[in-house]
Order: sequence, then structure tokens, then C-alpha cells
Amino acid sequence: MLYSKEKIEEYKVLRKYFLKNNIPTLPIKLYTHDDDIDIVTINRNQYKKAKKLLIKLGFKDLKNISRFREPLKRQFISKDYKYIVHLHSTISWNGLKYLDPKIVWKRKIKKYDIPIPSPEDELLIIAAHSVFENKTIISDEKKYLKYLAQFKLDWNYIKNSAKKYNWESALKYFLTETKTKNELFKINKLLLVSFDKLFRDLLNLKLIQIPWQLFSYTFLDYAWCYRNAKKKVNKKRILVLTGLDGSGKTTQAKLLHQYLTKNNIKTTYKHLIKKSTAHKLRKLDKKQKNTALKRTARKTLAFYDLIKFKIALNKNKELILCDRYFYDILVHIKYFKEKNKLFEEIYKKFIPPATTIFLELSPEESLKRKPEDPLEKLQKKYNLYSKYKNKFHIIETTTIQKTHEKIKEIIEETLNEE
Repeated sequence: MLYSKEKIEEYKVLRKYFLKNNIPTLPIKLYTHDDDIDIVTINRNQYKKAKKLLIKLGFKDLKNISRFREPLKRQFISKDYKYIVHLHSTISWNGLKYLDPKIVWKRKIKKYDIPIPSPEDELLIIAAHSVFENKTIISDEKKYLKYLAQFKLDWNYIKNSAKKYNWESALKYFLTETKTKNELFKINKLLLVSFDKLFRDLLNLKLIQIPWQLFSYTFLDYAWCYRNAKKKVNKKRILVLTGLDGSGKTTQAKLLHQYLTKNNIKTTYKHLIKKSTAHKLRKLDKKQKNTALKRTARKTLAFYDLIKFKIALNKNKELILCDRYFYDILVHIKYFKEKNKLFEEIYKKFIPPATTIFLELSPEESLKRKPEDPLEKLQKKYNLYSKYKNKFHIIETTTIQKTHEKIKEIIEETLNEE
């Protein structure tokens, strides 16, 4: 089943309340497995009534920064419902309308005992959402496009609908991209189709929305949407193994690298600590005294390593398998009780990996395998790692082969998500 069963059931509950109050609504993007339900109202009056009803039902209007980015919708949250409700006054992205909800409503079909957009409108919604907000076609939408391919679509309607709102060049570009393996749309192409729409809107004297379009297609598209899309694409390419010394990170990373290469998955192996500039400086330091000056130098070089990694990530389109990651540097900083909130916040907001595997090993066992550090130090580091465990897949280290098999299962699941 392509549609999310849980979303359908939750929408059915909400729809009963909407119908009792004579508010026709249409769910869109029910095939996405994220944390929200998108619900479109048919006109502004119905939108106002729907907002009041959700508040009456105990929902809270989320007054976050996305309201500024998308003024034609509101987000509502309730402890009694699993999903955040995205209530739309029209079919729009980043404050700009791309389809007429009244026409989409007239063409609706019934499925799973609820109204949903027609296959043609579903395709148009995916196209506008991908080009004007996501800047990529997400995996759920790719799967749904394959499903739509079985229908005999009315292409005249599809092209005329996009033409009505002056984004036919964007639709054409989207359809071209569906035939490629590109993870991210090209920024120059996105700018061309966006400003083509803006130019056509000018010719059609749609002057009232021009200032917002200029803002949307420049600041919002690049500074917000495109950068977020790029970050998500990069995240998918980072796999990390971390844990205490002696847990078998390097051994397992090399085995995993061999396995991925054997299966024709191009992968670059990186040991982020041994190859770091900060680590090289420490090796050159014969006295090994932990002075304030040396700590500052290590932090500065760690920033340099972070920038180097990000540049390499943008240039290299392969998977990157990391033996340790920036979590390990955070643990090191906290162990020495170095106060540097700015440094910590930057590392926290750095690109999170698609998957981080923590190889579970007790401090006592770590001491047996690598006796370089005292037990007290290992215990403190273990406790510091525990603070990040909600970000990790935890695997208890047993034999090399059994641990490798468990890692393979997690990695295969991660790669198959796309």
C-alpha cells in the first residue's frame, strides 16, 4: 500500500468533524511517510472555519518561523493526534499558488472511503512541490510517480493547469528530471523556471504577488529550501561507526567498505580522527601537555577539518563511510571540561549522518583490549557517548562476523530507504 494507513485513519477522524461543520476538505500527499497531514480547504471562508474548528478540538496553532515562509497555510498540533496538521488555504508552496483547489475538488476521486486528488492532480502536486519547495523528488514521491505511470493520464489537462498559473516550463523541467538519477535539481535550472513564471506573471499583470515572488525565488529558494535540500542529500551519503577504543570500529569499517565495494556501491573510507589536522599536531607534540594554547589550536584546526570535510562532501558524490565522526570530537571536548558553547553548537548542527552505528563495549572490556587509557577516563567517555545514544543504532559487539552481519542489516535498510 503506497498510502500511509495511519495518515488515512487520522484524516478520517478529522474529516468527520469537518463534515459536521460543513467544511469540505481534501487531503494531499497521503503517500508521504513523514510527520504531517496536508489538508486543503476549498476557499478562504472554509479555511477560517477549519482553523477555528481545530482550535476548538484542542489543537494548538504552531507559531513558528515556517508561518513566515508559508503565509497561506497554518500548522496545528495536538497531544491526542500523531500527526501535525498542515492546513492549506489553497494549493501553494512558499506563499505562492500553483493550482486551483476548486478545480482539484471537482476532479477528486474516492479511495479508502475518503476523497483524494485525481491522478493528474496528484502528478501536478508532486511537480510543484518538488520544484518550488523540495528542490528534489523525495523517495515517497518517486514511488508514487511509478504508481501513476499505470494510468492513462489526461496530459492536456496537466499542461493547461500548469499553464494557467504560468509554471509550464517548471513542469517540463520536472518531467525531464524524473528520467534522470539526479538527487538534487540544478540551481541554475531552478532559477530559470522560477523567473520564467515571474516574467509571465508580470505579462499577465499579476502585480500584487510580484514582490513576494522575488523574495520567494531568491532568499527563500536559495537561503532556505535549496540549502536544506542539499543538506538532506548529503546526509544520505554519510555512514558512521563510532564507540569506545577497542570496540572494533576500524575493523568493521574496513569490512563494510569491502562489502559495499563488492556490491558496486562506490564508497570512500575516511578515518576522521587519524586523518585530522588536529590529531597530526598532537602527534608532533612530544611533551603532550594539555595547555590552554594547545586546546585553542586543536579547536581551530578541528574547524579547519570540518570545512575540509564539507568541501569534500560537495565534490565527492560517493557514499562516505566514516570511522568515527564529529560526535567523537564533542566527547573529547566535554571530557576535558572545555567550555566552548559556540564550538559545540556548530558541531551539533553539522550534517547529521544517514546512519550512525555505535559499537557497544563496556569500559572494562575496552581497557582489556586497549590498556592505554585508565578505566576512569573510559567510564567518563562512555557516559558522554550515552548522551548522544538517541542518534545511534546500538550494536553489542560479539564476534567480528556476527557484528558485521548486524551492521550490514542496518546499512542495507538505510540504503533501501531511497
